[in-house]
This record gives sequence, structure tokens and C-alpha cells, in this order.
Amino acid sequence: MILNLLFLIPLFTTGIICSYTDIKYGKIKNKWLIVGFAWVIVLYLSLAVYNVFFLHQAENINYLFKMIVNGFVALLVGYILWSFNLFAAGDAKLFALYAFLIPQEFYAKAYFSIFPSFNILINTFIPLVAFLTFKALVFSLKRGAAGIKKLDLTKVLSKENLKKLLVQLPGFLRTYILFVLVMVIIQLIRSKATESLGDFTQNPVFLFLLLFVGYRFLFRFIAKSKLIALIVVVLGSGTICYLIFSDQIPFLINILKLALIFMVLVGLSFRLLNFYIEQKETRKLKVEDLQVGMFPCRNEINGELQKKLGQIEKTGLTNDQLNIIKEFFKGKLTNEIKVYKTFALAPFIFLGAVITVLTKDSLIGIAGRLFF
Repeated sequence: MILNLLFLIPLFTTGIICSYTDIKYGKIKNKWLIVGFAWVIVLYLSLAVYNVFFLHQAENINYLFKMIVNGFVALLVGYILWSFNLFAAGDAKLFALYAFLIPQEFYAKAYFSIFPSFNILINTFIPLVAFLTFKALVFSLKRGAAGIKKLDLTKVLSKENLKKLLVQLPGFLRTYILFVLVMVIIQLIRSKATESLGDFTQNPVFLFLLLFVGYRFLFRFIAKSKLIALIVVVLGSGTICYLIFSDQIPFLINILKLALIFMVLVGLSFRLLNFYIEQKETRKLKVEDLQVGMFPCRNEINGELQKKLGQIEKTGLTNDQLNIIKEFFKGKLTNEIKVYKTFALAPFIFLGAVITVLTKDSLIGIAGRLFF
């Protein structure tokens, strides 16, 4: 109990402070992360020295080694999530800190070899996705109720709109074939994944979360170039043909249904979230009030301005890009620009850590036992 408190008190203290600063100021201050990692180093070294010179118990060193491996894997995973724009740099470091501070016994009910802190990610993203989807759904329903009153079916079913749908059909088919290919790959590795990760890999909640998190990457991947899109179509079509000619029709039908269901669910969730973010999670600023690190809305940066700015990095606008925008808007009638509001992710990562400590399980594992 005393040993656990040496880990958990700093975890809860850091979590509360970083959640507060993220909500209040829109950032996780590095000084608190530095203090947290310094404590981790001192604690780990002290435990290693105490065990080697006093206890002489090899299993304790092995336990400590597993915690260190888990923490460094969390650092790597945090970096990957940052590179995919799913975490800010501070969020990635905070997640890794929690991984170092949660003892192995708090993963008892859903233990992942090498990377048990995967539970923290699951317990972070499920509440986060549920919260954002609920807000987006409520907002969309309110807007939809107002829009239905003004709906003109003759315009909706006009030739122009039908032509637009036909133009989008090839893109829809490419995305569907990509989902089919992904579902086949997932089904093929499921038996191995079940052995190493547990039965919850069969859980539809896990599958939805996996596809939801990877959707942006998959969509960008297929849209990156015509060659990549062609390769995906050829591979996906070839896989379908192989399953037909190898007399695996029931497996193929199941894959086609799963691919359609998850494509619709994940696609609609993303559309709802994007609509909500563009409408509610943005604010208008005067160009002179723009600051380094801000993110202009996508529809604000196009044409000539986009060419001048180039790519906006994960850290937001640079000083040079800020000057380019200010110069671009000089003398123009419009002197305002929409930027995205900052979103506090630290409370959700802290919530994920707290759920992990209290339940010693993942929300997927809990849902699996209750509903599936």
C-alpha cells in the first residue's frame, strides 16, 4: 500500500494540476511534467538500489523492468499519436508519465503484455469519443429540426444534386473496398491478437474504436494519390475474388456486412464531429489578434494564401506564417479569420488513468462482460 501511494499520489497530483491548466490556459505546462518525470527517475532508482542491496529479490527487479518497458512503449505510442494529430505534445508526455506511475497490479483484469498502459488509452478514448459524439449529435439534431422545416424535397432531389451523388460514387466505392480490405486483415489476425491481447479484440466496441481512431489515417492514405487508391482497389477487389473462388462465401458476406456497418457508423460519426467542430468549436478573431500556435479553420486557408503559407505544422502557426497572413489581409475588406478553439484533452487522459486505477480493467472489458 505504501509503495502504491508513492506512485499514485504524484499521479493524482499531476493529473489534477495538468487538467486544471489545460482547461484554464489551454496548455499543459512543462514544469509539472518535468517534476513528474524527475519523481519517476528518483523513485525507480531508489527502488532498484533498495532491492539490489537490501532485499535481493530478482522478481522485484523483473517487476520494475516491466514497468520501465511499459513506460518507454507509452512514450513511443504517445509520439505516434502526436504524429497523427491525435495528441498534442503535452498530452503525449502526460500519457507516458501516467504509464510510468501506474503499478502493474492495476492492469490485473485486462493485462497487455509489454504495453499494459494500452488500458489507459482505451479508457481515455471511449469517454472522449462518447462525449464529443453526444455533443455533436445534440447540436446536429437541433440544427436538423430547424432545417427540416425549411426542407424543399424538389431541391434535394434535383438533377444537380443527383449528379453530385454520382460524382461521389467512385470515392464511396474506394472507401468501401478499403474497409473490406481492413476488415479482412483484422479477421485474419484476430486469432493471434486474441492470444496476446485477450478476448476483447472480438468486442465490436473495440473494433469501432480502432477504426474510429484510424479513420483519418485510412482516409488520408487512400486520398494521398491516385496510385495508392488504385492499389487499394486492386488489392481489395482481388481479395473479394479470392474469397469467392476459394468457396469462402459465408466469410465474404460477413466481411461485406461488417465493412458496410462500420464504414457508415465511423463515417457518420466523423461527419457529425466535423460539422460540430466547424460550427461550434471555432471563433472569429481580428487578424491582428492572431497568435503563434493558433490553427486557422481549413476553409479559411485556400487558394493564394494556402500557397504562401504552405503546410501548417502540428504546433500551429509559426511566426513567419503569422506575418504572411497579416500581410495578405492588409487592405482587404475582411479583417477577420476563424480559428479552432483549443480542446482540453488532459482531463480525459487523467480520467482514463483514474478509471484504470479504480477498475483495474478497460471499459471495453467491462462492456464485454456486461453486454456481450
